[in-house]
Amino acid sequence: MDTNFDFIAGSLCLDFCNTAEPAVHGGPEEPFVVYEDLLIWGRLAGTLGDAHADALARFARQEPGQAGKVLKRARALRLALQGVFFAAARNREVPRPDLDLLNREISLALPNMRIQNGSGSFRWAWSGDASSIDQPLWAVVRSAGEMLTSEHIVRVGQCHGDACAYLFLDSTKNRSRQWCDTRVCGNRSRVSRYRERRS
Repeated sequence: MDTNFDFIAGSLCLDFCNTAEPAVHGGPEEPFVVYEDLLIWGRLAGTLGDAHADALARFARQEPGQAGKVLKRARALRLALQGVFFAAARNREVPRPDLDLLNREISLALPNMRIQNGSGSFRWAWSGDASSIDQPLWAVVRSAGEMLTSEHIVRVGQCHGDACAYLFLDSTKNRSRQWCDTRVCGNRSRVSRYRERRS
């Protein structure tokens, strides 16, 4: 299983945004090449169990046309979420088309939410079987909706790295997080500053 996805943003929807940087930043090649790539991401993100993902993969092989449509929706959703959260991180107005697309996906996902009772406690769960082939998107849009309507929206930040456009949730007390990952972009910045001082 490919494990090249990063889960460092502190939020499911922001991790989804970070699966590819916007084209204007010269980001990497598209990681969602086939529908099964969405299932890999969902497994790694913890939104899909192995058996569930396997059932979706089998159905996708039987219905490649439907799988292809969901793949296109996933890419479009990521682009819209990037527009929404980059605007939030920069304290700018959210582009209306991006918000409209998110709302369309929310309207498709939320009717599938259910309350489950187990061992004396209740929790949110998703209904739907393998024919609900867009399930990999449901948890993402729920996460995005919860982020946008919560007090945490003001803590969405963008990495200060010169060649990075990753988003993250700044959970520090004084909102001092600057990097998506201090070991990567943070270290690069420190090395760059050191070289500047040496020169």
